[in-house]
Amino acid sequence: MAAADQWSVDVLDSVLAEFGGATHAPKSKPVKAHKPLKDGRRLLAILFGRLFPDDLQAQLTTLLGALAGEFFDSVEQNRQVADRLNRILRGTELTLVSEQGIPVRLRLIKPARSANGYFQLRTADAHQKSVYSGAKFPLLRIELDV
Repeated sequence: MAAADQWSVDVLDSVLAEFGGATHAPKSKPVKAHKPLKDGRRLLAILFGRLFPDDLQAQLTTLLGALAGEFFDSVEQNRQVADRLNRILRGTELTLVSEQGIPVRLRLIKPARSANGYFQLRTADAHQKSVYSGAKFPLLRIELDV
């Protein structure tokens, strides 16, 4: 097996081992059986903690500060940044807020005049008024939904 393939199997085994499975037979003594409900709640708590750590708001604030004013080499990279940030936010009670203090939604648009696309902020209300459009990532902050 190639070294890269073995590394992938080892990583997968370590993750699956924590969740009670493995890609091949265990190398050590067998794991004690847990009650399914208790084990399921424990695994859910572990996964939830990984997806939504206690300091998620602080991590996102740091990330937004690092992205502010940046622009990327392609529409695909810009779209990936916008899509990943939005996927994280959808699972939380956090909202993007513009420099003007307005709750906004981030998206990427691809006008004909831009090869890399533009980041666009629209108000998070029913009117969805445009607040910002530009090649550089806008200055944003994170707030807890109220």
